[in-house]
Amino acid sequence: MTIPEDGPRRFFAGYMYRHVRDFVLYQDSKNAGELRKAQEALEWINGSVPGYREVDENGKPIGPIIPKPFMTFDSVCEILDKDPEVMREKILKLTKKTLFNRLETCAKEEESRESSDDGSGDAE
Repeated sequence: MTIPEDGPRRFFAGYMYRHVRDFVLYQDSKNAGELRKAQEALEWINGSVPGYREVDENGKPIGPIIPKPFMTFDSVCEILDKDPEVMREKILKLTKKTLFNRLETCAKEEESRESSDDGSGDAE
């Protein structure tokens, strides 16, 4: 997934990434807080959680569930012009290694975009 250039799409891509990262990195964790993050991310990806709930450092839920009906996995995919079912399938197959490889690719694309945007290659 490439990083969108415009602000709102960039925000939603980051929101998606946070859930994907939590699922991939913490799904096999022995730490209760990390495992809870992975479970909540998977519930969001599968579309079974209408909102978000903060957790403390031990993974214990704190505060009320904050409903975010416009922030569902399907609606974020729609904003990013991605098919939700295809995205779910790809996310569930991700490993830590493939996640980090994709992040490295995105970082290189961002660097390339920034260097071409700074005008250093433009002749007047």
